[in-house]
Amino acid sequence: MTPLLLFCEHRVSILPDCECTAEIGIDSYAGPWRAIFAKKGTPQAAVDAIVEAVEACRRDATWQGFVMNAAYDQREIPTPGTETQRFCLGEYQELRDYLLKQAKLVKDYDELK
Repeated sequence: MTPLLLFCEHRVSILPDCECTAEIGIDSYAGPWRAIFAKKGTPQAAVDAIVEAVEACRRDATWQGFVMNAAYDQREIPTPGTETQRFCLGEYQELRDYLLKQAKLVKDYDELK
């Protein structure tokens, strides 16, 4: 498989010769990211324990190697807190707007509009 274009803000280290959408004037970016959320009312001690466990994993050399080899380290993703919530809502809203334009949105969520 030969990649033709990357949907991101800049070229990635594992495919330095592949253009990205930002370079050719397409304002469309996508990239792998993960988030862990806790239900409202989760005790703060439990949230803190999960955050510490995730941070310990992020520092692990095996995990860092995996992330680097897959180019998952090429996109800055905010860490715990309201920045993550804003990021996720922004990602949802961009995808929602796209699906609306394509008349493909099947289910919508009033609280996320």
